[in-house]
Amino acid sequence: MTLSEKNSFLKVLKEMKTPDEYSSNVSRCVHLKQRKLLGLKSYDCHLLMQEFLPIAIRGNLPEKVCIVLIEVCNFLEIFDLKSSKKVNLMDLS
Repeated sequence: MTLSEKNSFLKVLKEMKTPDEYSSNVSRCVHLKQRKLLGLKSYDCHLLMQEFLPIAIRGNLPEKVCIVLIEVCNFLEIFDLKSSKKVNLMDLS
């Protein structure tokens, strides 16, 4: 990503509002000057991959890249790999 794409990606995450008790305040973990996400809890990372990433990348990356990343995020959401010890190969086809 270019610097402007990183800045706009992080700005979307910084300005994102979530319902109370849905996640910790992700916006406080975004450091725009350093261009980093610091201090995320494991559940926040899980939500970032499944729900926030598809929102934040739209308009910041080329369409082909966005489609692939959104499909990966949807895959993680459907199978919830974070809590699963094994993935049935039949489910992947």
